[in-house]
Amino acid sequence: GRFAAPDPKWGVALTTHHVLGTLAPVGRVGGAVRSDRPIRNAAEDLLDRAPFAVAIASSLLQGRGEGGWVAGLNAKWGEGKTSVLNMVAVELARHPSALVLRFEPWQFRTSDELLPRFLEQLASTVRGPGGTRFRELARKIERYARHLSGELSFLPKWLAVPAKALLHTGSRLLYPSLEQQKAEIARELSRRKTPVVVLIDDLDRLAPSESCEMLRLVRLIADFPFVRYLIAYDEEVVARHAQQGGVPFFL
Repeated sequence: GRFAAPDPKWGVALTTHHVLGTLAPVGRVGGAVRSDRPIRNAAEDLLDRAPFAVAIASSLLQGRGEGGWVAGLNAKWGEGKTSVLNMVAVELARHPSALVLRFEPWQFRTSDELLPRFLEQLASTVRGPGGTRFRELARKIERYARHLSGELSFLPKWLAVPAKALLHTGSRLLYPSLEQQKAEIARELSRRKTPVVVLIDDLDRLAPSESCEMLRLVRLIADFPFVRYLIAYDEEVVARHAQQGGVPFFL
């Protein structure tokens, strides 16, 4: 369903697919000039966005049915996306049964690293802090990551590049095996019925090729049941990147 934002001027609403809106920029509050660094928790919240973050976290945990889905937090640079994500993360941490992954795609140097690193971190997340929570599920995700990345270092570069491209697009020769592995992961997640929440920040700060790779990853590679994504971005920037890369923005 939908919920109203705490401040109507934000124009923010959550649906089963997207969080759309504009966050008010941080600047002069109460006559004092404040830092534009992201806040860490609700105790530092001067713009009354904490209720909004709590409502987002609740929707991510409860969801609708078993299907995975994607929500977007849309705002310009410096308007508080990371601050809201930080408060959402704090609220999610109050629910120990939930599995939460904070993925930072800008930490990696190339788009080729995004897919294997994301799946590695997803496997680590479902395994839990002690490494024993969902070990079989984690093992299947790791195997899926290895197969998708191809482990093609033994090939010469001129052959490894097109071979990796075939793996990423699901060639007809390899697709059944990849599809079977993906289906096994989906069945395991459905059996566990434990929500996995993935928070992704700064999608708009990536290079166009990296933004497109993340869109493909979320829509085609890691669209699993009970996996819910909250992605923060500037819609204009990401739409421009998607157009450059020939990828539909709302995959």
